Amino acid sequence: MRSEPAPEPLGIFGGTFDPVHFGHLRLAEEAADILGLRRVRWIPAGRPFLRDTPRVGPRQRLEMVRLAIAGNPRFELDPAEIDTPGTSYTVPTLERLRQREVRGADRPLVLLLGNDAFAGLAGWYRWQRLFELAHVAVAHRPGYPVGPDLLPPELAAVFRRRLCEDHGQLSTTPAGRIVLFALTPLDISATRIRSRLQNSQSARYLMPDSVIAHIHQHRFYMETESPMKVAETERIVVAALADLKGKDIEVIDTRKLTPLFERIVVASGDSARHVRSLARHVEDKAREAGVEVLSMEGEDSGEWVLVDLGDVVAHVMQPAVRAYYNLEELWGDRGPERVRKALCNVEK
Repeated sequence: MRSEPAPEPLGIFGGTFDPVHFGHLRLAEEAADILGLRRVRWIPAGRPFLRDTPRVGPRQRLEMVRLAIAGNPRFELDPAEIDTPGTSYTVPTLERLRQREVRGADRPLVLLLGNDAFAGLAGWYRWQRLFELAHVAVAHRPGYPVGPDLLPPELAAVFRRRLCEDHGQLSTTPAGRIVLFALTPLDISATRIRSRLQNSQSARYLMPDSVIAHIHQHRFYMETESPMKVAETERIVVAALADLKGKDIEVIDTRKLTPLFERIVVASGDSARHVRSLARHVEDKAREAGVEVLSMEGEDSGEWVLVDLGDVVAHVMQPAVRAYYNLEELWGDRGPERVRKALCNVEK
């Protein structure tokens, strides 16, 4: 009689995800690779026990995670804590998983934690019960593994007893081991992202575009004065272009067309040298005004230089390039917010 194969370890990744970002995604992806997890189940907290109340409600945080993990066949979403009334605790969540999973009693569950969260584990609700329900995998920076000297005495004793060097051992028992894995360091945090959004700064390249779009659509984390800041950045860009005789300066309002930026400013320069000078002057004036310059691209050729200021993006082009790409028509035909001349705003 052929024996049934051992069930594969299932990664469990919980958190407030307020908002979800690339740091979360890399942790889950690398855990799956290093620990041999065929699936990682994301479980956003409804009402977390040890954290401040999230800035965004549970259903919207669940939706942001859904958008973030879409397309990754190893990731799956579980609304268990969102759907459960009351405070969210990890132990009851793991108990429910044990009850409802196929072969739930003997399937290895691997709880994924960052080293900071693990260091505070002794303050969790019924924390010692965790090791009866799951293994614990702790992510750390390369060269800086978690050690007992950095843990509270009670947790340090558990750490010494349960630490396992062989990740392959996770599949041999349902629960009870602690393993460590090194994580590619990304200096990204939800706190910094919320601060950037609150101050009308770009969160691009810190989180998926789909999540950024959802945040902008619902105005999460943003202050009401944001439109005024965008208008001031627009004015700075247009004035800088006019200073150096930029030609045919036009502004396109893109709020209804994309969540990634709110304005495009287009201008022409007579030559590659003129285009570069215009773009650098925009950069200089933006920095003087305290506007963050995310990037400047295209200086090498001087045919088309892009200055990315987050909510406002300037495109400075030679006339032939501008005529060929025709950004005004590309964006203007997609919605009612048509191109408008902007030079008059410089005098205001």
